[in-house]
Amino acid sequence: MRSLTVQTYQAQLKRVTWLGVFCNVLLASLKTVLGFLGQSHALLADGIHSFSDLVTDLAILCGALFWNEPPDEAHPYGHSKLEALITFLIGGVLFAVAVRILLSSIDAVREPSLVFSWPMAIVAFASACIKEALYHLTYRTGERINSPALKANAWHQRSDALSSLPVLIVLLVVRFRPDWQFLDGLGGILVSIMIFHAAWEVIKPSFDALIDRGLTNDKLLEIKQTALSIKGVLAVHALRSRVNGATVFLDMHILVDKDMTVYEGHRLAHEVRDRIVEKCKVSDVLVHVEPFTEEEEEEKIC
Repeated sequence: MRSLTVQTYQAQLKRVTWLGVFCNVLLASLKTVLGFLGQSHALLADGIHSFSDLVTDLAILCGALFWNEPPDEAHPYGHSKLEALITFLIGGVLFAVAVRILLSSIDAVREPSLVFSWPMAIVAFASACIKEALYHLTYRTGERINSPALKANAWHQRSDALSSLPVLIVLLVVRFRPDWQFLDGLGGILVSIMIFHAAWEVIKPSFDALIDRGLTNDKLLEIKQTALSIKGVLAVHALRSRVNGATVFLDMHILVDKDMTVYEGHRLAHEVRDRIVEKCKVSDVLVHVEPFTEEEEEEKIC
């Protein structure tokens, strides 16, 4: 559950994402134009990568308008899974970009045509610095507002920063060894491998969220121990969880003294819910109260 208001969440997300839009438009334009003029497949591929960053920036700005909408009759659990969907799409864009860069780079190894110029090297260096700074700013904001999509976009920004480094190295090497132009294609292949890795890091957790993958065993154990630490809870079972976008829903059974009144059991269930939501960062918990009978006592001893 996000502790921020929707307005604050939206403001922070938009601020850092619009900054990314501005940087991506500037860098993508410069790298694409200079890469085309200098016939550098590595720099041109890096420019295309920056344009893909722009696409994901716009996807986040549009998606954020909807995934914070409150639950309604048709969507009783809210709309937060849309964030996981957009995160997954960002990973898909990254993967497609990596394939495109890989294919063009293989061609560049076969037929190198790089023409070095200092503006190309300066743009590659500036891109690496700017996009790395943008990664840190975006990721910290994503952590602060608990946005998987924003953190995924941060990795997209970092993959652009990392891809600019081999481009810069290739350009500098070719500056002093023009006969090594084939390195331009090899640099593009290295860029594609980096982007493939970034795509996997984005796609896997978002896919898990889309198919309602549960929490880890360590996290479930923490939740169980939190419930058992509350006076009156004798045992816990049927503990289930599912991730819905940036939110986590949980249901569990707590066993209590069989002579406890309905009112006392109801109050205890609320205490368990509130403690788990506060301590374990869970969005909501459905607590079912059951009597602790002799059969459960025997199972516990065994």
